[in-house]
Amino acid sequence: MLHQADVLVTNHLSGDAEKLGLSRDRVRSLNPRLVHGHIAGFADRSDRPAFDVVLQAETGYISMTGTDREHLAKLPIALVDVLAAHQLKEGILLALIQRASTGRGAFVEVSLEEAALSGLINQASNQLMTGHVAAPIGTLHPNIAPYGELFPCLDGGRIILAVGSDTQFSNLCEVLDRGALATDPRFRTNRDRVVHRAALAEALAPAIALHRRDTLLAALQAAQVPAGAVRALDEVMGSPAARAMTLSSTIDGVMTHRIRGNAFRISEL
Repeated sequence: MLHQADVLVTNHLSGDAEKLGLSRDRVRSLNPRLVHGHIAGFADRSDRPAFDVVLQAETGYISMTGTDREHLAKLPIALVDVLAAHQLKEGILLALIQRASTGRGAFVEVSLEEAALSGLINQASNQLMTGHVAAPIGTLHPNIAPYGELFPCLDGGRIILAVGSDTQFSNLCEVLDRGALATDPRFRTNRDRVVHRAALAEALAPAIALHRRDTLLAALQAAQVPAGAVRALDEVMGSPAARAMTLSSTIDGVMTHRIRGNAFRISEL
């Protein structure tokens, strides 16, 4: 099979390659045009076993997730595995494009550790530029407010705000009929709002509690204020987008349902 394959993907400890007959030298000798993709656990310790939750801990995700340092949490999905898979996919696609020109295969390696580090984005930049060590703050954003604040609504639903500019904040205040908040010295700029975010949340909560979730969301969307409903998975899976992505098939006489892995669409210009 390897003689005819275009791509091989492996995931094992470094010492197992020889036992499996999948060492780089052997694979290259069998098919020099093969693109061999490999996922390792750690960048410099290919013999160290790794699982997603281990890398979430080792690369800082768990230290930043939760409500405070005594109540940490892991992400509810295997995000590090997903990040590594996407990185490997991109590397394999580039290697295939290169092969079209050179006729030669390639070995593409991604570690869970490096994939997780690449996903730290703004948190890594904050630490590298300022020395700031991110602490768990629940859903909040460290540099923007109100961004990540959760509020209960009249009907028991909840919304989350993602206000990223002064204009959006002013529009939020208008929708809530709290225009004075936009000119309050404590909340006039984003910097002010971050410093006084607890007072801001206390001022917004009673106004938001007067509205039903979906009615308020519609008004916020009309005013170009980024906000979302906090939906449980049963509500999410009933949405038009989720229904369109649901794949159903019968396997061994059992009807199964799952979400399509590819989220992109390709069409003519």
